[in-house]
Amino acid sequence: MDPPPLKGPHSGENIAKVLSSALDFYDISPLMGFFMMDNARSNDVCILELAEQYPTIRRENRLRCVGHMLNLIVKTLLFGQGVSKLEQQLRGASDDERFEIWRKQSFIGKLHNFCVWINRSDQRRERLKQYILQAYEEGSIEQLYTRVLVDGGIRWNSVYAMIERALKLRHAIDLFFLHYSHVGLGRSGPLPCYPQAFQRSNKTHGRTGKQSWPRRITWLTPRDHRVAGCTLQEAPRGWEIRG
Repeated sequence: MDPPPLKGPHSGENIAKVLSSALDFYDISPLMGFFMMDNARSNDVCILELAEQYPTIRRENRLRCVGHMLNLIVKTLLFGQGVSKLEQQLRGASDDERFEIWRKQSFIGKLHNFCVWINRSDQRRERLKQYILQAYEEGSIEQLYTRVLVDGGIRWNSVYAMIERALKLRHAIDLFFLHYSHVGLGRSGPLPCYPQAFQRSNKTHGRTGKQSWPRRITWLTPRDHRVAGCTLQEAPRGWEIRG
């Protein structure tokens, strides 16, 4: 079908009017079976409105999209209650405001800021790519990916892809921050909440025998937190704060 554009609010009554005009134009109302819709209440009202006009359409013809329900469940698990409010805040925020909003969303928000920050600069992308190649040659990365992924906002499947890629490249990301020299905050925003204080590990990679850097950083200084745009209270559990 090619229904006309919806004018006015997306209420159930307005949606029903648009669908009704298309059903009448093509004369296919007797052939209608089921309506696959998301969980918005306006869709419930829409089906009730259509059921009053067409005897072949009943309330039971309204189906709910399992994918949409799964999306709502996973988004709540990732971001907690108030996902709609978070989406609304991000929609009207400036770049600096978006950075601060995401920074409050646990590790997912901080990882999002890091991936955005990396991909905004050709120089940073190339620098990270160098460390990815280095980590791959040393054997600490099994699959070769040349860049981090940025999630598409609140869509849970893109968040999953971002986290999965970051975990696979975590050794290269460690190397990036080990050698990163911060020279100012600027418009691109402060460095995402990643530590810059590293301790060398005594462990070696079995494949290369080379000394490696730890997967987790175990200490931070107050300056590291300031540069990283974090507060000392945000230090992960088990990390030691040194003056």
